Amino acid sequence: MADVIKLSVFAVICCAITLTVRAYRPELAQQAAVAAGAMVLIYAMEKLGGIFGEIKTMLETYGVPSELLTVLIKLTGIVYLVQFAADACRDANETAIAGRVELAGRIMIVSLCIPCIKQAMDMIARLMEGAG
Repeated sequence: MADVIKLSVFAVICCAITLTVRAYRPELAQQAAVAAGAMVLIYAMEKLGGIFGEIKTMLETYGVPSELLTVLIKLTGIVYLVQFAADACRDANETAIAGRVELAGRIMIVSLCIPCIKQAMDMIARLMEGAG
């Protein structure tokens, strides 16, 4: 809970700073907002290590291949980075670029999921052969 409070206070302070900078130096306000967003993202990414550690333990406990954890980590990274980039583009009033970034992210996510889907389909086929 304390981390959420720290993060929220930091974000509000960054917004106040960005608004102040925008009033006096509008050309620097965008950079201030992107820097603040990057710091928030880095802070959040640090918390992901513990989450992935727990997921790895669960996967090992149930005998799930470790490649799935690698895919999960990559997917999570893509989602966060694409969202950050698209939001930065929107903040700069570049909605068309933001849309293309999101589309590219979706394509990357699908391409990462295809091997997992194939693996699941192979497993289902083996189970059906064994049941028949």
